[in-house]
Amino acid sequence: MALSSFGVPAQAKRSLPMTSDAKNAFTFNEELQTEFARLSGDWNPMHMNTASARRTQAGRRVVHGVHIVVCALDYVASLSGSLSLPTSLGTRFVKPVYVGESVQFRETFRTNSDLRLEALVERIVSLGRLARSMASAMNRSAMS
Repeated sequence: MALSSFGVPAQAKRSLPMTSDAKNAFTFNEELQTEFARLSGDWNPMHMNTASARRTQAGRRVVHGVHIVVCALDYVASLSGSLSLPTSLGTRFVKPVYVGESVQFRETFRTNSDLRLEALVERIVSLGRLARSMASAMNRSAMS
């Protein structure tokens, strides 16, 4: 399995209907979920067991939050070859990302020392409409 600079399997990167830029999109399929659990040691049933996950507030299996953060860092690394090392990292998870869903990272704010991203998930809601929901927001501060 080919890995990117942050250990994200290369086949995780896929384009989404949201944009044609494949660099900022990741699909968290079953294989990647299992591989991340193996690498991290996090076999929590909310991530790995369908029956157990149904009894959680999310109602289905969710992607590991750290896995989303690692993919966001991989995206940030792909933006430029001359990034300074981050001095802090903050995350806020607004809604879950379910196994099988695709996430697209979008830059929302940038200065010389601060980069903020949001992770968008495209999903079908019960009314049959296509909805974009913010799944995670990321704030990255770096040295100037």
